[in-house]
Amino acid sequence: MNAMRNILISTLLLLGLAAGAAEPVDWQTLTPEQQQQLAPLAEGWSELAPERQQRILKGLERYQRMTPQQKQRAREHMHHFKALAPEQRERMRHRFQDFQTLPPEQQMRIRERFNDFQRLTPQQRRELRQRYKDLTPEERELLRERLRGGQRLPRA
Repeated sequence: MNAMRNILISTLLLLGLAAGAAEPVDWQTLTPEQQQQLAPLAEGWSELAPERQQRILKGLERYQRMTPQQKQRAREHMHHFKALAPEQRERMRHRFQDFQTLPPEQQMRIRERFNDFQRLTPQQRRELRQRYKDLTPEERELLRERLRGGQRLPRA
């Protein structure tokens, strides 16, 4: 049960989106359900930055609206994320932050391309990855530019 709760907390931290000017949230103002789900954070809740508290609460709210299948997928992604080397996790965080700074239209195009990739069979994905690996660095950059519509993403 504690392992599941820790996974939930980690998932919430990744799902949370940046909030505006955040006010601190007193632990006692949380609902009993929120307190139960965030119990591992209870002791240090008041030391968390208000922005982080807000991100966690927003992530919890989003998590609670998920279907059981979506929750399972989020937990699987968290397991995968935790298994990465610290440098890889940091690179992913930076890439996510970079993604958040993109215009909504560009974010939508990226999501659509990701969904297209996910619809490929495992064999098609392997072939596409291999074709990408076989490109020269210059060809890769040209492909990235074309896929971005000519706009450059900030590099981590």
